[in-house]
Amino acid sequence: MKVAAHSEDIDGISSAALFLIKFPEAEIRFLSVYEAQQTEEEFDYSVDLPKTKNTKINIDHHKSNYERLINEKKLSKSDMIDPNAPSAASLVIKYLGLEDNQIAKEIVEMANQADTGNLNEKLLKLDRVIKYYVTDQEKLRKIAEALARYGKNFEKDEWLAKQIEEVEKVVREYDEKIKARVKELVSRGIKYAIFDATKVPFFVAKEAAHIFSKKGGHIGVSVYIDPVSKKLRCSIRMSKKCNISAHKLAEKMGGGGHSKAAGAIIGDLSKLISALQDFIPPNELLVYVKI
Repeated sequence: MKVAAHSEDIDGISSAALFLIKFPEAEIRFLSVYEAQQTEEEFDYSVDLPKTKNTKINIDHHKSNYERLINEKKLSKSDMIDPNAPSAASLVIKYLGLEDNQIAKEIVEMANQADTGNLNEKLLKLDRVIKYYVTDQEKLRKIAEALARYGKNFEKDEWLAKQIEEVEKVVREYDEKIKARVKELVSRGIKYAIFDATKVPFFVAKEAAHIFSKKGGHIGVSVYIDPVSKKLRCSIRMSKKCNISAHKLAEKMGGGGHSKAAGAIIGDLSKLISALQDFIPPNELLVYVKI
């Protein structure tokens, strides 16, 4: 069995972990959305990703993927796609018949929290490690195996606990700078901001938009270099008070995602600014800040 799973977040790794509970010897290929759209590889399943060209069964919950498959008439009866599901993992657990498995239930709860924007400090640390190793197939599998073994107590895995500790050392170098930038903007009443994180490590880059949306901003966008395509990419975060769908903004740039979190490869900054202008009230200020 060969499975393609999203390489960049907790939901993708959680989905892979569920497959490893059911099929410990399964071959897992961790792909970015960009890689999934380009690959010619054959897969039995693609999970938390757009349906690849040669995938038999797609399990996903992204509305943008669902709409694309409908429009292109590529949605099959075998696919399990529900845009209303809180995570792809919440669909995988049903598909694999693991609803009574305690570890599997814990994994899904973590994925649900992550993909609905309710990351606690523990899950945020896990997410950072995943992003730190986003291009390392061996390390991503080790993370998935740790989840499959320990569920919510993943830090009991000695290797993973050590990786979390090392990554947090790097995060602390940037944390104060990001928080200071966000605090200054919020104190000025700024609700819309672009954060230039092109000089920041990938696994830290999204923090600015995330923190801004939590601390009073309406729309925060982090711009950084994609570790796979090496192109300019943006991560969009919406506050709970904002009634704009993040995925609608991302779709204008060829991307996708969820209502409060989405992203796209943008190539250049002008594409992002042009798209944002359709979503920001004319009397509001859009601020560009370097991290």
